[in-house]
Amino acid sequence: MKLKRSRTVEEIPVASMADIAFLLIIFFMVVAIFSLKEGLSIVLPGLQAKTKVVLKEDLLTIQTNAKGEISIDGKKVMLNEVKNLVKKRFRERKKPFVLFKIHPKCRYEVVVSLLDEVRKANVYNLCLRVIE
Repeated sequence: MKLKRSRTVEEIPVASMADIAFLLIIFFMVVAIFSLKEGLSIVLPGLQAKTKVVLKEDLLTIQTNAKGEISIDGKKVMLNEVKNLVKKRFRERKKPFVLFKIHPKCRYEVVVSLLDEVRKANVYNLCLRVIE
């Protein structure tokens, strides 16, 4: 005579599974290091900064308007011409300075592109000014 065994179906308790999932999410949020986006690396003068006297021959003025149009010493130029014009102007100067006169409504990408072009021309003495 065969005895019938009752088979019990074993189940995994899932009642506390949601609690464990939320604890893991909280743990990884606390432990994770969020990467910060880096902005422009510009060294600003300290409180003790001295005023520099710049010769007119060593100064180049680059101006933008609200539309993003660029002018160098009053002459309109294209962005791709800036590097060559800056190199040509400061070919023999040892300490060239570039003054940026930026319109407040000018797009940031235009300003950043201008900074990049001037730095490609090996000019690192920059002055940024917002015009009104």
